[in-house]
Amino acid sequence: MIKIEANDITKEYHRGKISCSAVKNISLKAETGDFISIVGKSGAGKSTLLYILSGINKPDTGSVLLDNRNLTTMRDNELSKVHGLDMGIVFQDSRLIDDLTVFDNIALPGYLYRNKVDVNQDVMNVYCKIKM
Repeated sequence: MIKIEANDITKEYHRGKISCSAVKNISLKAETGDFISIVGKSGAGKSTLLYILSGINKPDTGSVLLDNRNLTTMRDNELSKVHGLDMGIVFQDSRLIDDLTVFDNIALPGYLYRNKVDVNQDVMNVYCKIKM
């Protein structure tokens, strides 16, 4: 079953008369349980792609579906609920809370919408899969 699907997404940045495609015509499908690596040089658009796939940023064109729900048309409050219930994001920059462990940084958004025992079990399941 397809968990997340991106269809022809593009994201461009403009500064004056100069335009740059950070992500151009990307399509992908991932099923539940899949692990995908996104690799490339610095500035290739990896983080931009992940921000779009997670609904943090919106693409200029295309769509992102999570369980057949279109993230690109959701309002902020709907996306917040998706982030708390359906998707975990660990940032590579200063958005982590220094006083929390990696585990707690991952689990924290889930605590807003679900009981702590279930969230902790889900985080452990993902952690154990990565360690294998």
